[in-house]
Amino acid sequence: MRHDLYRIVPFLIGGGCLLVGCGAGDATEASASELNPVEAALVHANEPFINRDELLVPKAAPPFALTDQNGGPVTNEDLAGKVALIGFVFTSCPDICRNITATYLDMQDEFADDVDEDDLELILITTDPERDTTEQAKKYTEGLGGKWAFLTGTADELDKVWNSYHVTVDQHVDAEKSKHSWMVVLIDRSSKIRIRYVGQDVPRDILTADVRSMLEQKP
Repeated sequence: MRHDLYRIVPFLIGGGCLLVGCGAGDATEASASELNPVEAALVHANEPFINRDELLVPKAAPPFALTDQNGGPVTNEDLAGKVALIGFVFTSCPDICRNITATYLDMQDEFADDVDEDDLELILITTDPERDTTEQAKKYTEGLGGKWAFLTGTADELDKVWNSYHVTVDQHVDAEKSKHSWMVVLIDRSSKIRIRYVGQDVPRDILTADVRSMLEQKP
């Protein structure tokens, strides 16, 4: 547990999200004029910072229809009655994205039975559709021993998903300096967003407690 390394701050509920530079060692705020003061704060790639945004009024998870690493279709409807974590990464990310995959590996170990029984769904959505083909997503997942669904699709399909989940992606930079919002979303059995985690890393003890709480709840 590394709870003492993290700074938990109030996150005002809003639509924006922080844009973190992967490999660049810096960060850029996205649409700052549209964000509240907390959301507009800069987060540096080397700063252990986390915002835990628990929605006072849970909202329906936005729809999506993408393709997993095995070439099969996955939609938001597949999450009905399940608890899910949705995170956004790309396979060639040299640093920050590894935190989320490490977190997912922790969760699949902590909740092994729930993952194996499809009661807990771990989902990664690419922020780099040009490079992250289904073949690349499969290679990446198998290389890490992941039990998650790594979803990809066309640029247009993914752009709609990013926008609906308030994830900002800068596709106009090379792989070493690609930027995207670092966020994980926790969805309950009623397919509603309950908590958003924004920042470089998610404290394992906090996420474990939140996931366990969602698993214990009924739709």
